[in-house]
Amino acid sequence: MSGKTKRTIYYVVEFALFLAATAGVVLLCIFFAQSDLDYVLLPFVFLAESLRLPVLVHELGHLLCGLAVGLRPVSFSIGFLTVGKGSVRFSLSEGAGSTVMLPRGGGRVRSRIAFCTAGGALLNFVLGGALLASFFALPLHSALLFFAEFALFLLYEGVCALLPAELPAGKTDGAFLLGLLKKTPDAEVTLRVMTAQGALYKKTYSELPHELLFDVPVVREDSAAFLALLQLRYRALVSAEDPAAVSEILRLQSLFEYLPAASRGEVAADLVCAGCLFAEMGEWGQKYEEEARGDGIREVALYARERTAENAEKARAAIGGIKMYGERKYLETLLSLLEKQKHPSETDAE
Repeated sequence: MSGKTKRTIYYVVEFALFLAATAGVVLLCIFFAQSDLDYVLLPFVFLAESLRLPVLVHELGHLLCGLAVGLRPVSFSIGFLTVGKGSVRFSLSEGAGSTVMLPRGGGRVRSRIAFCTAGGALLNFVLGGALLASFFALPLHSALLFFAEFALFLLYEGVCALLPAELPAGKTDGAFLLGLLKKTPDAEVTLRVMTAQGALYKKTYSELPHELLFDVPVVREDSAAFLALLQLRYRALVSAEDPAAVSEILRLQSLFEYLPAASRGEVAADLVCAGCLFAEMGEWGQKYEEEARGDGIREVALYARERTAENAEKARAAIGGIKMYGERKYLETLLSLLEKQKHPSETDAE
């Protein structure tokens, strides 16, 4: 069965579940409404669903469960709002919501990540079940009817999240949990990427274990996990001033079109710097300059293209504000390598 067929089946099942939840909300109102107020409140239930409040509950479930098992929160997004790295930003997102958490170290990474992943649906089910139980256990009231109707959308959100599917925005929680259970190559690579990213809060790229990044299962080269791994490999090799970094950045550049939107800007900035750092890269700097994004790396990329004292100071200031130790040290190394090197235009002039 092709990936397109699987996605179509997922969308059909999701729509059927939405219709079932909607029918349940309407039937609750019909059978249990005691006054006009109960009918007036009905549109607000659908408004809560359209405002993604069940998704907000779902993402809070990921966050709370992740914190409970010692994971580090990195970003929290709902709709077009993203909170992370000490900032709040508005941007279009392919998914309804996303919570990114990384291991702080220690063991049992697989089980902790799995619990965090399941936490979204878990909170949907617990809160939805509690609201429905309260409705049937307590004396009938308009407020209880409203929350019981809302509970059906909470349950709908939880069930949809556990349906295994790979969507344009990424894998559903159910698909990722299934991969962790089966220890599929893609899930194994994802765990390694998350472990490495979590370690970079206290370690440098050079200090990451070689087997963590290089002794990995074979996966599709266009998978999000593999693309993230390639970037980690490249940065580790640059940090060690290893010439093998060239082969890794060439592979990453060849797969650039498959990158998720959230990763393109930072990789584009890496490509800009690589275009100036390695003669083999040609005019990459100019090609990817407009897409370059990312804390610190964007300013380093600007310096790579325009070697002025002002740009160097901007880059140092941006790097100094980065909390992730490994990321900060990598950018310091990259900036130092660029400062030691003649600009391509200077070389051409000679």
